Amino acid sequence: MYIPFDDANQRHLDFDVSVPHDKITWMGSSLAWLMYPNMDLPMSMQVRRNDFAFQLHELKVHGDDPNEMMMVMLAVGAAELGDGKAAGEWIQRNLVGFLKPPFNVRTETVANNAGYLLASSAGFVQSFVYGLSGLRIEDDGLVEAYAPVLPPAWHSLTLQDITFRGRHYDIRIDRGADGRPRLLREPR
Repeated sequence: MYIPFDDANQRHLDFDVSVPHDKITWMGSSLAWLMYPNMDLPMSMQVRRNDFAFQLHELKVHGDDPNEMMMVMLAVGAAELGDGKAAGEWIQRNLVGFLKPPFNVRTETVANNAGYLLASSAGFVQSFVYGLSGLRIEDDGLVEAYAPVLPPAWHSLTLQDITFRGRHYDIRIDRGADGRPRLLREPR
């Protein structure tokens, strides 16, 4: 797959520079998809930072009202960059207005009142499973692709009874004696 790249700015592009366009892409840019676990395009941390910064800039320019899934991608992206504070802010923002009565089901946007959207609920969970934990599904199993992070005010997070390839785990992220987040897998 060809993904256009800007060497001067060390970031990916939404469109090739040779293609005239005036389209404002979905949520300002689609670069967050390149960092998301199902693609997780290999790139340097600098390119990852630049892509993320461009995504945030474009989001602000074009309305700063992302849907639920974009907030998940931004939480995961911030966590990949080791920014627990920003990841926590996107997770927190994803809590406000998305749960609709009478059953507290998640919708795609704050403004709509459509029925339950499974992708929104699954996405929210991915903020924790892929974002804060840094885990990815690879041929070798469930691997720590990125260092775990926690928002500054959080002491720990436990993902209970994660089942992968027939094994059951509690995956805990807490702070070690040095205050840095660490990931622990506890068999059930």
